[in-house]
Amino acid sequence: MAQKLSRVTRDIWALSLATFINRATGFLGLFAAVFFNEIKLDAQAVVLALLIVGIAGVSGSLVGGHLADRIGKLPVLLGSTLINIVIFTALALADYTLGWWTVTLAALNVFVSQSFVGPASALVAASAAGRERVSRFAFYRIFINVGSIVAPALVGIIGREHFNLLFWFSVAGSALVPFILYWGIRGAATSNASSTSEPSDPHENASVVDNSQNKPGARRHPGMWGTLALPFVYIAMAFTMVVYAQHQSAVPLRLDSEPNGVQLYSFLLIINPVIVIFFEYPLSHLTKRLPSYLALSLGIFVMGFGVALTGICASLPAIVIAGWVLFSVGECLFAPMSHTYVAELASEAAQSRSQSYLATVQSIGYALGPGIGSWMLLVLAAGAWGGFMILTLAAVGMVLCARLGEPRESGADHADERDKS
Repeated sequence: MAQKLSRVTRDIWALSLATFINRATGFLGLFAAVFFNEIKLDAQAVVLALLIVGIAGVSGSLVGGHLADRIGKLPVLLGSTLINIVIFTALALADYTLGWWTVTLAALNVFVSQSFVGPASALVAASAAGRERVSRFAFYRIFINVGSIVAPALVGIIGREHFNLLFWFSVAGSALVPFILYWGIRGAATSNASSTSEPSDPHENASVVDNSQNKPGARRHPGMWGTLALPFVYIAMAFTMVVYAQHQSAVPLRLDSEPNGVQLYSFLLIINPVIVIFFEYPLSHLTKRLPSYLALSLGIFVMGFGVALTGICASLPAIVIAGWVLFSVGECLFAPMSHTYVAELASEAAQSRSQSYLATVQSIGYALGPGIGSWMLLVLAAGAWGGFMILTLAAVGMVLCARLGEPRESGADHADERDKS
């Protein structure tokens, strides 16, 4: 394991740490409802404010990706961070009695924070070629997941009555990001420059700075299937996130009807992050030996089967736990592979946009999932779990359709990479 971690380059460490700070300081995306309640908005105003913030988040992801493909990924990362420092400072000093002024600042904060997502993912994708990209994304996602845990922990420790202090903490954290990115990416650029004067292994992994041999999506499959490949993957991931979101909806509703179901669900909420944080990166060194479409399909199927097994066997705690382990392992497989597969299918000029679109459809699926799951459980009862499996199989089918649009050489490339490993 230590040997595998030693392969992670300085630029990936920097991107991962910067993204960790972006997530850890982005608590407004999670606690917007609590914040708006604290500033004394009435119920109708809170609903409208949450809608505005939701639209801002989706828009920020899309705009960030488009800007990154036009002016560069690193300028967008640095620019969004510096703008957020100003917004966090304004929020820390704001008069919260000016309700809609505060809502505007909060929406801008979420917009700018989400603009970080696409460029950062695109830089991770550009940091390696082929199968090694899977492990880079798995490592990167460790910091995303830990950052997502730290954000609510900070709110719990500092307290919901002290949002201004939380905003000052965010200012301090965000101020570190430019230095971290400079340390990592400038160091990688220096390393690349010095290595050009020395003989090097042609199969050696590259850093996120320019390396034409490792640019994703360099070879395109022309025609209809090549055009539809990415949309198929986006639809697949939207379906996948609807099923995945049942850990917040159908699963707890089903377990609530069982004796000690609440305690069992609480245990499941501990199992999932432990497995994802500690096992996703090691598993990536196995799954990267598979073709991307196959590993992605397998991860989606295992996750969906785990959800269905958990719901069908809710009265049997041991099987529920086994189902949840499958759910978590499936997440470990499909999450890094989805980014990898999009990077393979997208052209070099559209990498940031493509990663932003992926983040957007995942967010939409994740947002709609709990409502869809609750409705299915209410209307279909036990049949809902079959419905989730149908959605899972539909997602797998979409990935297999996307396979038809892969570059023609990709199958040979995967075979070559497996032989070299």
